[in-house]
Amino acid sequence: MKFLSFVLTLVIIVGAGYYIYNNPSIITEDIPNLIEKFTSTKNPELSGFMKDNGGKLISFKDNDIILIKFEYPSLIGMQKAVYDTSIKGYDMYSRPLRVEGYYFDEPVLALETNNPNDENDLFFEDIRDPEFMIESDIGIFDVLVDEVKIVKNDAFIKLEYYGSENDFADDLAGIYFMIIQDVPWLETITINYVKSGMCFTVKTTSENVLQYYNDEISAESYMNNLVIEGCKADGIKEEVVLDGTCSTDQDTSYLQYVKAYNGLTDLMAKGKGDTPEALEADGLYRFYKECYEASIVDGVIIDDSGTDDNEPAIAVGMVCSDNSTQAYADYMAAYNKLTYLMQRGEGDSQQGKLAYPPYKFYKDCWEDFGIEI
Repeated sequence: MKFLSFVLTLVIIVGAGYYIYNNPSIITEDIPNLIEKFTSTKNPELSGFMKDNGGKLISFKDNDIILIKFEYPSLIGMQKAVYDTSIKGYDMYSRPLRVEGYYFDEPVLALETNNPNDENDLFFEDIRDPEFMIESDIGIFDVLVDEVKIVKNDAFIKLEYYGSENDFADDLAGIYFMIIQDVPWLETITINYVKSGMCFTVKTTSENVLQYYNDEISAESYMNNLVIEGCKADGIKEEVVLDGTCSTDQDTSYLQYVKAYNGLTDLMAKGKGDTPEALEADGLYRFYKECYEASIVDGVIIDDSGTDDNEPAIAVGMVCSDNSTQAYADYMAAYNKLTYLMQRGEGDSQQGKLAYPPYKFYKDCWEDFGIEI
């Protein structure tokens, strides 16, 4: 047995060495990820199934319990994607299995079951990292989350608040309570709030929040236990103005597009999508979207310094599919990545700007099929 283990280890090392020799750039990768490539079993049938359903197989391991990891381009529909994958895996192997769904690099949802056809044997598990869980869940409030950091038992959060002053106290309590529900072992929570270029820090203990929600202390005592201080609003960008004109500066044009987009989606999230205010916001969104698209000339992106770096917007691998299903999947993946960054408040970042040309490219690819949906 020891000899067999030694031989197996030697085979893996030799295989990894051969791979590194033929792929010199691999030396920058994490070694565990490299070993994963040699110990994970490839599965063309599952890969094809995931591709047909808009996902991508990350890893497959044929153990006593089958382990399937896949990436899905949207949080909406993740539970169905995990369940459908478990059905496919069980049809192939008829063995207990665990399926894990990822959104980009973030683990989201797992299903462990002996037989997914038995509705009493479906055990779903929230596998989000605590930071991503907090970021996702407090997004239901009028905030854009810039950063979430957990150090031991303390959470540090930076966010921009877009609600009204009248709602702030209730939103504040709601945000704290949701954070504690997500990560119950936290002892303190510190939040940097930014609003209209102003910044202040509010710190509290989990005990203070829980006592308030359990009616053990009054609202006045709860507020008195908050530590509120001023803070420096680092990284706050100059506010762009939606004045109805297209900017000649590409960066400003993009910021106007993001602001118009946020204004429209904020109204829709509040159930005001059919109001005259929303109609006006939709007009602004369409106008500034066209302004930004017009600023991308001949497929060339202008860098931050304002000089042409001759880097084509259509990067290597961006090719229109001749299959309508794949073209739509490409379009949705690019759309979801762009909107994901915008929802995180990163629409005006360099990553956000680089996500836009692929979205427009794949959108045009899909629209060329002329299919109404």
